[in-house]
Amino acid sequence: MTALGNCADGPMAGKTRPLKICLLGYRSNPHSGGQGIYLRYLSKALVDAGHSVDVISGQPYPELDERVNLIKMPGLNLYEVENPVRALKAKHLLSWADFFEWWSKLTGGFAEPYTFGRRVAKYLRKHGRDYDIVHDNQSLCYGLLDIEKSGLPVVATIHHPITRDRQLALDAAPDWRFRLLVRRWHNFLKMQIKVSRKLRHIVTVSRQSERDIIEQFGVKPEQINLIYNGIDTEIFSPSESVERLPLRIMTTASADQPLKGLGVLLLALASLRQRFNGLELLVVGKLREGGNGGAASSARFAECSAVCLWHFQC
Repeated sequence: MTALGNCADGPMAGKTRPLKICLLGYRSNPHSGGQGIYLRYLSKALVDAGHSVDVISGQPYPELDERVNLIKMPGLNLYEVENPVRALKAKHLLSWADFFEWWSKLTGGFAEPYTFGRRVAKYLRKHGRDYDIVHDNQSLCYGLLDIEKSGLPVVATIHHPITRDRQLALDAAPDWRFRLLVRRWHNFLKMQIKVSRKLRHIVTVSRQSERDIIEQFGVKPEQINLIYNGIDTEIFSPSESVERLPLRIMTTASADQPLKGLGVLLLALASLRQRFNGLELLVVGKLREGGNGGAASSARFAECSAVCLWHFQC
Protein backbone atom coordinates (compact mmCIF):
# COMPACT_ATOMS: atom_id res chain seq x y z
CA MET A 1 0.00 0.00 0.00
CA THR A 2 1.34 3.47 -0.92
CA ALA A 3 1.50 6.41 1.43
CA LEU A 4 -1.53 7.93 -0.31
CA GLY A 5 -3.51 4.83 0.59
CA ASN A 6 -2.96 5.30 4.31
CA CYS A 7 -5.26 7.29 6.57
CA ALA A 8 -5.94 7.51 10.28
CA ASP A 9 -9.52 8.72 10.16
CA GLY A 10 -12.60 7.86 8.12
CA PRO A 11 -13.62 4.32 7.14
CA MET A 12 -10.13 2.85 7.56
CA ALA A 13 -9.42 4.36 10.95
CA GLY A 14 -7.34 2.02 13.09
CA LYS A 15 -6.46 -0.24 10.16
CA THR A 16 -3.47 1.60 8.71
CA ARG A 17 -0.32 3.11 10.11
CA PRO A 18 0.00 6.84 10.85
CA LEU A 19 1.81 8.95 8.27
CA LYS A 20 4.77 11.25 8.60
CA ILE A 21 3.55 14.34 6.76
CA CYS A 22 5.48 17.38 5.54
CA LEU A 23 3.36 20.52 5.01
CA LEU A 24 4.81 23.38 2.97
CA GLY A 25 3.99 27.09 3.24
CA TYR A 26 6.16 29.69 1.50
CA ARG A 27 4.51 32.54 3.46
CA SER A 28 2.46 31.72 6.56
CA ASN A 29 1.42 34.88 8.35
CA PRO A 30 -0.83 33.73 11.23
CA HIS A 31 -2.85 36.96 11.46
CA SER A 32 -3.16 38.28 7.89
CA GLY A 33 -4.60 36.32 5.00
CA GLY A 34 -5.50 32.66 5.13
CA GLN A 35 -2.25 30.80 4.40
CA GLY A 36 -1.01 30.60 7.99
CA ILE A 37 -4.49 29.85 9.30
CA TYR A 38 -4.93 26.98 6.84
CA LEU A 39 -1.58 25.49 7.83
CA ARG A 40 -2.31 25.83 11.54
CA TYR A 41 -5.65 24.06 11.49
CA LEU A 42 -4.78 21.49 8.84
CA SER A 43 -1.67 20.42 10.76
CA LYS A 44 -3.66 20.31 14.02
CA ALA A 45 -6.38 18.16 12.44
CA LEU A 46 -3.76 15.78 11.05
CA VAL A 47 -2.07 15.25 14.42
CA ASP A 48 -5.52 14.85 16.00
CA ALA A 49 -6.06 12.06 13.46
CA GLY A 50 -2.90 10.33 14.65
CA HIS A 51 -0.36 11.48 12.09
CA SER A 52 3.02 13.14 12.69
CA VAL A 53 3.41 16.54 11.03
CA ASP A 54 6.29 18.86 10.20
CA VAL A 55 5.58 22.29 8.70
CA ILE A 56 8.31 23.83 6.55
CA SER A 57 7.69 27.55 6.14
CA GLY A 58 9.30 30.75 5.02
CA GLN A 59 8.77 34.05 6.82
CA PRO A 60 6.46 35.16 8.30
CA TYR A 61 6.25 31.93 10.24
CA PRO A 62 2.96 30.35 11.37
CA GLU A 63 1.72 29.79 14.90
CA LEU A 64 1.22 26.04 15.26
CA ASP A 65 -0.15 23.50 17.69
CA GLU A 66 2.56 22.47 20.15
CA ARG A 67 2.49 18.94 18.74
CA VAL A 68 3.47 20.18 15.27
CA ASN A 69 7.14 20.70 14.46
CA LEU A 70 8.09 23.91 12.62
CA ILE A 71 11.11 23.80 10.32
CA LYS A 72 12.07 27.36 9.39
CA MET A 73 13.14 27.88 5.78
CA PRO A 74 14.07 31.57 5.74
CA GLY A 75 14.31 33.67 2.62
CA LEU A 76 15.34 37.31 2.45
CA ASN A 77 11.88 38.46 3.62
CA LEU A 78 12.23 41.63 1.55
CA TYR A 79 8.70 42.88 2.23
CA GLU A 80 9.57 43.47 5.88
CA VAL A 81 13.04 45.01 5.62
CA GLU A 82 13.52 48.76 5.70
CA ASN A 83 15.75 48.92 2.63
CA PRO A 84 15.45 45.96 0.21
CA VAL A 85 18.31 47.28 -1.93
CA ARG A 86 20.76 46.85 0.93
CA ALA A 87 19.35 43.51 2.05
CA LEU A 88 21.64 41.53 -0.24
CA LYS A 89 24.89 40.58 1.51
CA ALA A 90 28.02 39.00 0.12
CA LYS A 91 27.01 35.56 1.44
CA HIS A 92 23.77 35.73 -0.55
CA LEU A 93 25.73 35.80 -3.79
CA LEU A 94 26.58 32.15 -3.18
CA SER A 95 22.87 31.27 -3.43
CA TRP A 96 20.93 31.59 -6.70
CA ALA A 97 17.66 31.56 -4.72
CA ASP A 98 18.78 34.50 -2.55
CA PHE A 99 20.05 36.55 -5.48
CA PHE A 100 17.00 35.85 -7.64
CA GLU A 101 14.63 36.77 -4.80
CA TRP A 102 16.46 40.08 -4.30
CA TRP A 103 16.66 40.90 -8.01
CA SER A 104 12.98 40.08 -8.58
CA LYS A 105 11.87 42.33 -5.74
CA LEU A 106 13.89 45.24 -7.12
CA THR A 107 12.43 44.77 -10.60
CA GLY A 108 8.81 44.46 -9.47
CA GLY A 109 8.54 40.67 -9.41
CA PHE A 110 7.40 38.24 -6.73
CA ALA A 111 9.78 35.30 -6.55
CA GLU A 112 9.04 33.85 -3.09
CA PRO A 113 7.10 30.77 -4.30
CA TYR A 114 9.92 29.89 -6.72
CA THR A 115 12.80 30.49 -4.33
CA PHE A 116 11.04 28.74 -1.45
CA GLY A 117 10.62 25.73 -3.71
CA ARG A 118 14.32 25.61 -4.51
CA ARG A 119 15.23 25.70 -0.82
CA VAL A 120 12.68 23.03 0.13
CA ALA A 121 13.71 20.71 -2.70
CA LYS A 122 17.33 20.98 -1.55
CA TYR A 123 16.33 20.25 2.05
CA LEU A 124 14.23 17.23 1.09
CA ARG A 125 16.99 15.74 -1.04
CA LYS A 126 18.68 15.15 2.30
CA HIS A 127 15.70 14.59 4.59
CA GLY A 128 12.98 13.32 2.26
CA ARG A 129 13.20 9.78 3.62
CA ASP A 130 11.78 11.07 6.88
CA TYR A 131 8.36 11.59 5.25
CA ASP A 132 5.58 9.57 3.63
CA ILE A 133 4.00 12.48 1.80
CA VAL A 134 4.57 16.19 1.06
CA HIS A 135 1.58 18.57 1.03
CA ASP A 136 2.10 22.00 -0.53
CA ASN A 137 -0.05 25.04 0.28
CA GLN A 138 -0.33 26.99 -3.00
CA SER A 139 3.35 27.65 -3.72
CA LEU A 140 3.02 25.43 -6.83
CA CYS A 141 6.76 25.75 -7.35
CA TYR A 142 9.10 23.89 -9.68
CA GLY A 143 10.63 22.32 -6.59
CA LEU A 144 7.49 20.19 -6.18
CA LEU A 145 8.23 18.42 -9.46
CA ASP A 146 11.78 17.65 -8.26
CA ILE A 147 10.37 16.29 -4.98
CA GLU A 148 7.86 14.12 -6.84
CA LYS A 149 10.56 12.80 -9.16
CA SER A 150 12.57 11.72 -6.12
CA GLY A 151 9.78 9.28 -5.27
CA LEU A 152 7.94 11.24 -2.57
CA PRO A 153 4.16 11.51 -3.10
CA VAL A 154 3.12 15.16 -3.47
CA VAL A 155 -0.29 16.78 -3.08
CA ALA A 156 -0.90 20.51 -3.52
CA THR A 157 -3.75 22.68 -2.28
CA ILE A 158 -4.92 25.40 -4.67
CA HIS A 159 -7.36 27.66 -2.87
CA HIS A 160 -8.08 29.50 -6.12
CA PRO A 161 -6.04 30.34 -9.23
CA ILE A 162 -4.29 33.70 -8.86
CA THR A 163 -5.16 34.42 -12.49
CA ARG A 164 -8.38 35.93 -11.13
CA ASP A 165 -6.44 38.30 -8.87
CA ARG A 166 -4.27 39.33 -11.81
CA GLN A 167 -7.24 40.08 -14.06
CA LEU A 168 -8.96 42.16 -11.40
CA ALA A 169 -5.74 44.12 -10.85
CA LEU A 170 -5.36 44.66 -14.61
CA ASP A 171 -8.97 45.85 -14.89
CA ALA A 172 -8.37 48.37 -12.09
CA ALA A 173 -5.01 49.61 -13.45
CA PRO A 174 -5.13 53.34 -14.32
CA ASP A 175 -2.69 53.18 -17.27
CA TRP A 176 -0.41 50.93 -19.33
CA ARG A 177 2.56 51.47 -17.00
CA PHE A 178 0.63 50.12 -14.05
CA ARG A 179 -0.58 47.18 -16.14
CA LEU A 180 3.04 46.33 -16.93
CA LEU A 181 3.83 46.32 -13.20
CA VAL A 182 0.82 44.08 -12.50
CA ARG A 183 1.95 41.58 -15.15
CA ARG A 184 5.53 41.69 -13.87
CA TRP A 185 4.48 40.98 -10.24
CA HIS A 186 2.30 38.06 -11.35
CA ASN A 187 5.02 36.52 -13.47
CA PHE A 188 5.16 33.55 -11.04
CA LEU A 189 1.83 32.42 -12.51
CA LYS A 190 3.62 30.92 -15.51
CA MET A 191 5.39 28.55 -13.11
CA GLN A 192 2.22 27.76 -11.17
CA ILE A 193 0.28 26.87 -14.32
CA LYS A 194 3.05 24.58 -15.61
CA VAL A 195 3.47 22.84 -12.25
CA SER A 196 -0.28 22.41 -11.69
CA ARG A 197 -0.67 20.63 -15.01
CA LYS A 198 2.07 18.13 -14.12
CA LEU A 199 1.14 17.35 -10.51
CA ARG A 200 -0.75 14.11 -9.99
CA HIS A 201 -2.78 15.19 -6.95
CA ILE A 202 -4.42 18.58 -6.37
CA VAL A 203 -6.83 19.56 -3.60
CA THR A 204 -9.14 22.56 -3.82
CA VAL A 205 -11.75 23.93 -1.45
CA SER A 206 -14.83 24.81 -3.51
CA ARG A 207 -16.67 23.91 -6.71
CA GLN A 208 -16.01 27.38 -8.10
CA SER A 209 -12.27 27.04 -7.50
CA GLU A 210 -12.37 23.60 -9.11
CA ARG A 211 -13.99 25.05 -12.23
CA ASP A 212 -11.55 27.97 -12.31
CA ILE A 213 -8.50 25.71 -11.95
CA ILE A 214 -9.68 23.55 -14.85
CA GLU A 215 -10.54 26.55 -17.03
CA GLN A 216 -7.69 28.94 -16.24
CA PHE A 217 -4.83 26.59 -15.34
CA GLY A 218 -5.69 23.88 -17.84
CA VAL A 219 -5.65 21.14 -15.19
CA LYS A 220 -7.49 17.90 -15.93
CA PRO A 221 -10.55 17.21 -13.74
CA GLU A 222 -9.18 13.81 -12.68
CA GLN A 223 -6.18 15.54 -11.05
CA ILE A 224 -8.41 17.42 -8.60
CA ASN A 225 -10.07 16.36 -5.35
CA LEU A 226 -12.55 18.70 -3.68
CA ILE A 227 -12.14 18.94 0.11
CA TYR A 228 -14.09 21.74 1.74
CA ASN A 229 -12.49 23.80 4.49
CA GLY A 230 -13.47 22.46 7.90
CA ILE A 231 -15.30 24.33 10.65
CA ASP A 232 -14.47 24.04 14.34
CA THR A 233 -17.97 23.56 15.70
CA GLU A 234 -16.75 24.00 19.27
CA ILE A 235 -16.01 27.63 18.41
CA PHE A 236 -18.53 28.34 15.65
CA SER A 237 -21.89 27.18 16.94
CA PRO A 238 -25.26 28.82 17.66
CA SER A 239 -25.47 30.67 20.96
CA GLU A 240 -28.78 30.70 22.79
CA SER A 241 -27.90 34.06 24.37
CA VAL A 242 -27.84 35.81 20.97
CA GLU A 243 -31.18 36.97 19.62
CA ARG A 244 -31.77 35.96 16.03
CA LEU A 245 -32.97 38.59 13.56
CA PRO A 246 -34.61 36.68 10.70
CA LEU A 247 -34.15 39.48 8.14
CA ARG A 248 -30.51 40.22 8.90
CA ILE A 249 -27.60 38.70 6.97
CA MET A 250 -24.12 39.00 8.44
CA THR A 251 -20.90 38.68 6.46
CA THR A 252 -17.20 39.34 7.00
CA ALA A 253 -14.97 41.04 4.46
CA SER A 254 -11.25 40.68 5.06
CA ALA A 255 -10.53 43.31 2.42
CA ASP A 256 -12.57 45.75 0.34
CA GLN A 257 -11.62 44.45 -3.10
CA PRO A 258 -13.57 42.86 -5.96
CA LEU A 259 -12.11 39.37 -5.40
CA LYS A 260 -13.92 39.09 -2.06
CA GLY A 261 -17.31 39.41 -3.73
CA LEU A 262 -18.83 42.00 -1.42
CA GLY A 263 -20.14 43.97 -4.39
CA VAL A 264 -21.90 40.88 -5.75
CA LEU A 265 -23.53 40.32 -2.36
CA LEU A 266 -24.72 43.93 -2.21
CA LEU A 267 -26.36 43.72 -5.63
CA ALA A 268 -27.97 40.39 -4.71
CA LEU A 269 -29.32 41.99 -1.53
CA ALA A 270 -30.80 44.84 -3.55
CA SER A 271 -32.74 42.30 -5.63
CA LEU A 272 -33.90 40.32 -2.60
CA ARG A 273 -35.22 43.43 -0.84
CA GLN A 274 -37.93 43.65 -3.48
CA ARG A 275 -39.33 40.39 -2.07
CA PHE A 276 -38.30 40.70 1.59
CA ASN A 277 -39.06 44.14 2.97
CA GLY A 278 -36.74 45.09 5.82
CA LEU A 279 -33.89 42.80 4.77
CA GLU A 280 -30.55 44.19 5.98
CA LEU A 281 -26.88 43.30 5.79
CA LEU A 282 -24.33 43.53 8.61
CA VAL A 283 -20.78 43.75 7.23
CA VAL A 284 -17.91 43.10 9.62
CA GLY A 285 -14.66 44.34 8.12
CA LYS A 286 -12.67 47.41 7.15
CA LEU A 287 -13.73 49.37 4.10
CA ARG A 288 -11.40 51.27 1.84
CA GLU A 289 -12.09 55.00 1.82
CA GLY A 290 -14.05 55.81 -1.31
CA GLY A 291 -14.46 52.12 -2.12
CA ASN A 292 -17.65 50.42 -3.17
CA GLY A 293 -17.03 46.79 -2.29
CA GLY A 294 -15.76 46.11 -5.78
CA ALA A 295 -19.14 46.54 -7.46
CA ALA A 296 -19.91 48.80 -10.36
CA SER A 297 -21.65 52.03 -9.44
CA SER A 298 -25.41 51.71 -9.95
CA ALA A 299 -28.68 52.86 -8.49
CA ARG A 300 -29.37 49.37 -7.11
CA PHE A 301 -25.93 49.30 -5.50
CA ALA A 302 -26.50 52.70 -3.90
CA GLU A 303 -29.92 51.62 -2.67
CA CYS A 304 -28.48 48.49 -1.08
CA SER A 305 -25.55 50.33 0.50
CA ALA A 306 -28.00 52.61 2.22
CA VAL A 307 -29.52 49.73 4.19
CA CYS A 308 -26.22 48.10 5.17
CA LEU A 309 -24.97 48.24 8.74
CA TRP A 310 -21.22 48.74 8.55
CA HIS A 311 -19.24 47.54 11.55
CA PHE A 312 -15.65 48.69 11.13
CA GLN A 313 -12.92 46.50 12.52
CA CYS A 314 -9.26 47.49 12.43
